[in-house]
Amino acid sequence: MDLEVTRVGEHVMLWRLNRPSHNAYGGTLLRELIEAGRAAQADDSVRAVVTTGAGPSFCVGADVDDLSSLDGASLNAAFHHGLAGGDNGFSSTSAVVEALEERGIGHWVLEFLRLDKPMIAAVNGPAAGGGFCLALLHDLRVLGPDAVFTPGFTAIGLAPEMGMSWLLPRLVGQAKTTELLLLNPRIGAEEAVRCGLAHRVAADPVAEAVSIAEQVAALSPAAVAATLRLVRASGTTSLPDQLDREYRLQQTLWETHEARTAIAGLVARLNARR
Repeated sequence: MDLEVTRVGEHVMLWRLNRPSHNAYGGTLLRELIEAGRAAQADDSVRAVVTTGAGPSFCVGADVDDLSSLDGASLNAAFHHGLAGGDNGFSSTSAVVEALEERGIGHWVLEFLRLDKPMIAAVNGPAAGGGFCLALLHDLRVLGPDAVFTPGFTAIGLAPEMGMSWLLPRLVGQAKTTELLLLNPRIGAEEAVRCGLAHRVAADPVAEAVSIAEQVAALSPAAVAATLRLVRASGTTSLPDQLDREYRLQQTLWETHEARTAIAGLVARLNARR
């Protein structure tokens, strides 16, 4: 198993990337992440997920050994049969479908984001290339003192993938994104917080991330899920569409026992102060 899945307390799931070579993508890691997400989505007792890396690294992206084995192969072949295909991730498809492929690893990204429960990345060390992307796919990022982000794509003649070019500008702005993607600096933990890449730095990022997850887990699961859906959709919808979405979700939440109980309690406390 390339992903260790454990329960922390009653409502928090901990995912620990555990592969040789600094938790690089490869083996069955991508498939196991998707399977863990599906399991968490189907389990109402899971209210938040924390992802971290075993050893000194969070995730350093593609495995060098895998890349060397794909010398001369097309990207479609790598996706469907090698790095992310077959037992590694998605099932292989017909030659016709493969020839018309337009999204590649993006299929994996969209599947990963189907989990509408809070995902917190506890970045314990280097997060490079696809590992940086994986951290960005989480809702919050807590960093250890040794955390370092490095985009790395242009340095090897490639462009960003896994949604990095969409996610990064929404966190740090277009100008900062261009700087990071073109110059490939090493972004330390404190700088990452200053520029908006991360939530906070903690001596023990896993413990801090679990603490945050437990705080979120104490809230109404329906309200949390609705909030995540709204925030994640905000980058692709117009204001009128987002207002419509907000109202539809609010109508649904308004009828829940949790909301009615919480609102009644708030009214009672306010009346008591008068």
